[in-house]
Amino acid sequence: MKVQDIDKVIENLIKNNQLSAILLDGQWGIGKTYTVMEYLKTRTDCKVGYTSLFGKNNIDEINTELYRKLHPKQKVLETISHVVSLVATSVSIGRVGISLNGTQVGQNKTIKTTQKYKTLIVIDDFERKNEKLDMISLMGYFNALTLQGIKIIVLSNFGKTLAKSLGEYREKVFDRIYTLSETQMDVARKLVESEVELEENHLRLAEHNLRMIIKANALYTQTKKYIAENFEKTALSKNLFTYSLYVVIEKLTNKFTTAFLEPKEEGFSKEYYREKMDETQVLAIGKSYENEFGGLFDDSSLLRALFDIFEREDYKTLHDLFAKKEDDIFSKSVFYFSDEKKLEVIKKQYEFILSASCDEKNRGLLELLRGWYDYSGYLDLSFIDENSLFEKLYSLGMNRMDGWHYDGAMKKLLQRYAKFLDKKEEERIHIVLTPTSFNKEDFKQIASQYYGYSKELQSLVKRRFIENNFFIANINGNIDEEKWDLAHLICHFISSSTPELKPQITEWFEKYKKMYPTDLSLKNRLESLAKQYHFELNTMNEQVS
Repeated sequence: MKVQDIDKVIENLIKNNQLSAILLDGQWGIGKTYTVMEYLKTRTDCKVGYTSLFGKNNIDEINTELYRKLHPKQKVLETISHVVSLVATSVSIGRVGISLNGTQVGQNKTIKTTQKYKTLIVIDDFERKNEKLDMISLMGYFNALTLQGIKIIVLSNFGKTLAKSLGEYREKVFDRIYTLSETQMDVARKLVESEVELEENHLRLAEHNLRMIIKANALYTQTKKYIAENFEKTALSKNLFTYSLYVVIEKLTNKFTTAFLEPKEEGFSKEYYREKMDETQVLAIGKSYENEFGGLFDDSSLLRALFDIFEREDYKTLHDLFAKKEDDIFSKSVFYFSDEKKLEVIKKQYEFILSASCDEKNRGLLELLRGWYDYSGYLDLSFIDENSLFEKLYSLGMNRMDGWHYDGAMKKLLQRYAKFLDKKEEERIHIVLTPTSFNKEDFKQIASQYYGYSKELQSLVKRRFIENNFFIANINGNIDEEKWDLAHLICHFISSSTPELKPQITEWFEKYKKMYPTDLSLKNRLESLAKQYHFELNTMNEQVS
């Protein structure tokens, strides 16, 4: 039987006077309880009581909970005994009998009230009953309820052990036993859009909680609808549902950030990641995605957009991602086009790259350029202004492509771009290594890139240092921490990267000392630098006059 048939089974139970108790057995998480209770909400002719056997120690607890559900306006006496015995057609507790179906049995009398509704009891988690609840007492309780005219629906997950678990009571108590053949995956697939390829990974991520799947599908549908109405459908990411599920689980449980912040290895700063929780959420989900789905996580912008939608109904990030631009001109290799079409597409791609709207989508630019210059032998690419193109690539942060080897026109193009980069760096060095603009951060950048420079650029750096007396900060008199740090950076760079300049700096130290002969603090500072960075200053020990 399918879950969708449960409604018909319950309807038959209610209408058929020959039926009193049924059992629905099926895998956990397929929606048995949800389907039963949702259907019973629609039955205005029924009064419904629900309880789970999980955690119940005796019949008293079960009966008391059901009585409260069925008669919420009546008080259950606080003096109820925990000794339960089955008397006639009611459950007698101490001196007062409590009937769930409008019949109250006292010590000497029975009072019957008119039934306006049919009473149904739903008993859940039958397979999880406490060992203290022996099967004989429980089945006797079920039988007592049916004798009161109460209909019983029992839900279980015995599976292959059903016959053994129920034993002789299988036929004695239950009029019908239904086995639900569907798995949780079968049900889960019905809860999502038809185009979603639901996998076991999704259920595992949601810890088999179908409510998470439902909520993820709602976010997926909401996002898909927005994209479909305002953007090209081709822009829809295949990972949209997976990311929707991640967002829902993370926002409701913090499952992934909690796991991400668990490591205690040296150097791992939980405080740092907690301060940047937006970034941490994306990192944590990215790590989980790669472990669960075995693919590279490279769509953090889409994930961030889904967080914005879920948290604030903010679609701006999504709008920026999927807005209709000229992205289609990059979707196919120009190899498949005619020569005329090739030229048309290359022109559009070139104009798009130069436009202000071209952002950080530069990961595939090198391949794009190769696609252009593969055809430079017979296509007229004279419309390409290489200087403008190089300026744009430079502004996007595209550095030298070491290790990329192409033949012909593309190889020559990269050589020309390398020369362009050298020229740009030469201009930057001239500006940075000027006394009026020299600062610590700019110098640190040059020092870190020094070994990647061509010989010409390295010579330029050394020449600029010599021309400007190494830019040693004015460390005489009162100095601040910034100037002292800069002096150390310069000395370290010369000592480690350009030791050939040591004689020049030694000479400059001597001149600098003579400029301020009475400054004892200056003498100590210069000696400290000389000692730390191994500069041999012959006259440093002379007495200050």
